[in-house]
Amino acid sequence: ETIESPDGLLKNCQGACDNDTDCEGSLVCYTRFDFEAVPGCSGTGDEAVNYCCDRPPNFFLYIGDDLGSDQYGLCEGDCDEDEDCIGSLICGQRDGYGEVEGCEGDGKRSSDYCRPPDTDEESSSPSSSPSYYQYKLDGRVCPQLKDEPNWQGPAPFSDKSNVALQLFAFADTPYDSKSGCASCNTCIAEDGITKEEDCTRFDCILANSTLSELPDDNTCTFEGKDYECVEETLIPYMNSQIAAGDAALILHAGDILGGAKPLIPGGMKTGLNTRCQSHSFGSRRELFSTGENFLLLPGDNDWNECVGYDINSNSDPIRQLWRDYFANAASPLNQFGRDFPPTLGFPGGTRPHIDRKDTNPELFYFSHNKIALIGLNQVNGPAYIDGTDINEDWVEESLGLDTSCELESIVILSHRIPEQTVYDRIDSYFAGCGGSHLPILTITGDKHPPDYCMTRANNRLHLMVEAFQSGPIKVSVVRDPEGLEGDFFHVEDTQPEKWGCPDLL
Repeated sequence: ETIESPDGLLKNCQGACDNDTDCEGSLVCYTRFDFEAVPGCSGTGDEAVNYCCDRPPNFFLYIGDDLGSDQYGLCEGDCDEDEDCIGSLICGQRDGYGEVEGCEGDGKRSSDYCRPPDTDEESSSPSSSPSYYQYKLDGRVCPQLKDEPNWQGPAPFSDKSNVALQLFAFADTPYDSKSGCASCNTCIAEDGITKEEDCTRFDCILANSTLSELPDDNTCTFEGKDYECVEETLIPYMNSQIAAGDAALILHAGDILGGAKPLIPGGMKTGLNTRCQSHSFGSRRELFSTGENFLLLPGDNDWNECVGYDINSNSDPIRQLWRDYFANAASPLNQFGRDFPPTLGFPGGTRPHIDRKDTNPELFYFSHNKIALIGLNQVNGPAYIDGTDINEDWVEESLGLDTSCELESIVILSHRIPEQTVYDRIDSYFAGCGGSHLPILTITGDKHPPDYCMTRANNRLHLMVEAFQSGPIKVSVVRDPEGLEGDFFHVEDTQPEKWGCPDLL
């Protein structure tokens, strides 16, 4: 349908548009040169007229010529060479309206489009053959990671004979501290005990622009819909899976409150977030301690964005409070409280000891079944640790415990992707063990995707988990029973492609 739209944006399958800003919401303006098919629309339309549409990521989209390197996403063109494509995508050459592997539609005649790299043919059934143990593209891309293609590893067998470890990962929840959340205005009353569901002492749901009106010594707990989802759905579901032997632990990659960006006026290195205080941290500790084998790392919302953060020191009262509640020896989250399932490699069901760095107990390490799991403090925004080697030294110290070079894989947990210097220390460990590069999975939060992303660059994979009320991600470390291919990482999304509290129970 071709329409004139002077007063509003064009809806799905309406034209003519000139660019994406002419289209409603997340629709894109689909460029046409003839009568090319428009994804999700029927009919032929008018010749060379552009239409707004909801384009699947694997449908041809012409975005221009000669845009330069690292500019074209999956099934976008016109590329000239592989360097024009984002990440590991390659430029698929074609004549006329020829096919490009992994892409659908017509596209511009004789234009070239970026496609997934070549992979071996998929095995038709689970086995211990090498063809089963490989990574494959799942047809999705990751918008938060420059449309990098999404990868998936081989699935665990039902009898777990190829499973070395299974765990849950989630992040960036519960927030429950933004304006407009009427159910989030919770606090502790003046008696220091009673919970008020509608706080009479403070306005706990101020917007960031007026957050300075919330006193530093407030007693807000921010227990709204996000909190309710974690308390009543996510943690009970993960606990039931652990009790059934289908996972061993829960990892949270940081951000447990709404945040407020750091303020650095006149040389002062501090934050704006008055949501960080003993009552909000106490609320989260009470919540997370109900989770079986729960481990937590700091995010910027509850670390360097907090009022009182000192960027020139490794410690201050607010960081000490975080460490006391979530990491130090007296915290219920300091060590595992439940044996790992015997099906996951510990005969009789035992649990590993968690090592924590003395000066930075938020950093942790443990090994299980020849897998090293390392927790780092890598938050978003300016932070004291960025100018130090604390993360790097912890990685080196932790991997140095593997004096016999027996590890099969490494899992890193961090709020955002660590600096390259961290991976340089891992490479040094590899060099000391003969040069073979083990698979590395880095699990992060921070970007808030509605669906998880797992990108890949050689032996390194990056898993970005979902945010807010989304279902947790189940990660399986899969090992070839015959020892031919080593460890792989398989991801199962308990609630694909949307936000909102899932129906898991």
